Amino acid sequence: LEGTLEPLRVYFTCYQVLSAAADPRAQAILFELFQLVRMQAEKITDLELRHSFLNRVAVNRQINRTFERLKG
Repeated sequence: LEGTLEPLRVYFTCYQVLSAAADPRAQAILFELFQLVRMQAEKITDLELRHSFLNRVAVNRQINRTFERLKG
């Protein structure tokens, strides 16, 4: 994914394809994506910017919502 403008979006699309195909690897990819987003968010010290990163960046919001929906 090096060199792509939106690596998380590409990775999330891979998750969606695997999930639609009922491939068991999908859950592991989603978990990894969730962890990547959280790790990036933790680096943002400004709480308002962190909130924006998690909730206003569409792919980050999709990853978080999908993870939360499947988790519980």
